[in-house]
Amino acid sequence: MNNLINRFKSPGPKRILSLDGGGIRGALTLGYLKKVEDILKKQHGNNPNFRLSDYFDLIGGTSTGSIIAGALCIGMSVDEIKNLYMDLGGKIFGEKHSWWNPFETAKFLKAGYNHANLEKGLKSAFGDITLGSDKIKTGLCVVAKRADTNSIWPLINHPEGKFYDSADGRNKI
Repeated sequence: MNNLINRFKSPGPKRILSLDGGGIRGALTLGYLKKVEDILKKQHGNNPNFRLSDYFDLIGGTSTGSIIAGALCIGMSVDEIKNLYMDLGGKIFGEKHSWWNPFETAKFLKAGYNHANLEKGLKSAFGDITLGSDKIKTGLCVVAKRADTNSIWPLINHPEGKFYDSADGRNKI
C-alpha cells in the first residue's frame, strides 16, 4: 500500500485511463487496449512483463469497463483479459431478454445478463481481492450506481480517499 500512496503523491501529472461500460461490447474496448498496450510495450523496450498498470496511475470504469479496469489494475495483460472476457462473455451475456413483452413484464425488469454466472466468473478471476489489497498495482476507481437511490458511487483504492474506509466513511464526508 505504501508504494501506491507514493505513486499517488508523486509530483507531476498523472495518467488516467477511463473505460466505458456496454456489456459484451467491452470486447471492442479490449481491441483498443491491445493496441495501446503494444505501443507502450514497444516504448518501454519490449519488456514482456510490461502491463498497463505500470503506465497508468489510475484506471477506472463503469459496468463492464470496471471489470476490465480491475483486471488491468491487478496486472493482467490485455490478452489475458480478452481470454477471460471471451470465455465469460457467452456465459454471462448469452441469455437474451426481450426488451418488451407485455405478457412477461418480469423479464422486462430483469437484468440482461446472468448474474450467477457473472458472480462466479468474477470470483474466479479476482478471488478475494478487496480495494485495500496489495495485489492492486495502481489506482482503481469502480463507478457504481446504488439501485435504491440511483446515486453514483465511485469506489476507489486511495487510502486517503473520501469514502475509502467503509467503517469510517461517514466521518470523512
